[in-house]
Amino acid sequence: MSEVNFGDINHNFDLNNLKIGQKKEDLKYLNKTQLSIFDAIDTNEDGVLSKEEVDALKDTIKKYTEDAGDNNFSLKDAKKVLKEFKQVMKDKGGQLKANNDDLIQFLYQLFTQSGKNKYITSNENTTKVMNEYGSGKKIEEYDNKTGKLNGTEVSWENYKTKYDEKNELTERSYSNDNFGDVKETYENGKLSKKEMEKSGVKTTIEYEPDGITPKKMIIKSSKQRIETTYKNGKITQEKINQKNDDELTYTIKNYENDKIVSEHKYGDNLQKIDINYRYDDSGKRTGSTSTNHHNEQMICGSDGKVLYFKLKDDDTMYPNLGQWIVDKFNKGESIKQYFIED
Repeated sequence: MSEVNFGDINHNFDLNNLKIGQKKEDLKYLNKTQLSIFDAIDTNEDGVLSKEEVDALKDTIKKYTEDAGDNNFSLKDAKKVLKEFKQVMKDKGGQLKANNDDLIQFLYQLFTQSGKNKYITSNENTTKVMNEYGSGKKIEEYDNKTGKLNGTEVSWENYKTKYDEKNELTERSYSNDNFGDVKETYENGKLSKKEMEKSGVKTTIEYEPDGITPKKMIIKSSKQRIETTYKNGKITQEKINQKNDDELTYTIKNYENDKIVSEHKYGDNLQKIDINYRYDDSGKRTGSTSTNHHNEQMICGSDGKVLYFKLKDDDTMYPNLGQWIVDKFNKGESIKQYFIED
């Protein structure tokens, strides 16, 4: 039996809907005498009903309704329950002055305050209670021993949020056309990590304690992984692992002020490149010079396009002869042989 008819107020209540974690201070529509009944149920006197306390109340109600052979909880049954509660208060060194009608009104308020809560899972340590409203739902997790709230999860359609025991946001997840599936993690109310996945590409961003400045970003797909590290919001290192057919390549770039020091491996070829940026008097970037481990240089304009090549032991500036030359440079091969015969 879970449903009880409170005949004297003409209302049915499901005992399974009694809320764990119900606070005494939230029962605002009871007078002082009616509210004092809470103290008889709240055995550990913390002002919150734990699972054990709620279960004990349910068992007491069941006992007298089942003894009567029906599901009706009458004023006569209330008298018997109240007798037990008065003994509890006497054992505590107190006194309970409530009458039968006070008990009925107290239980009515307790059930009404619980609303449409339903138990969904319970184990030795915690109990989860769900409340549904429209297309959304709210799940609260309570500690069975203390009755204290551990956390809350609120969701509707494709949007979900989680809160800790202090009602601070800890997690948020949602989906949209721009970013795909998104999961945000919060610490101390600030964004600490953001994960996005769309079309097989997953992007993870970790943030500094301010919740705004990026600390690390990882972009991963079936063929590529890019890890970017930041300091004070500026890029300090990039690690790029890429798979082209059966050949693996990797690149490590370390950013030092206006210089990039990088290592690039293409198959069995290891390429080391230093990139130095050029600026005009106004501070505008005008281009860059890349130097490989063959001491060959690739000179680029402000748009990143290659303009000239400078070869090892040769001060001549050769114009760019095509993308294939750039590819040879980036693959770690010496491009001298493509200009001057050894």
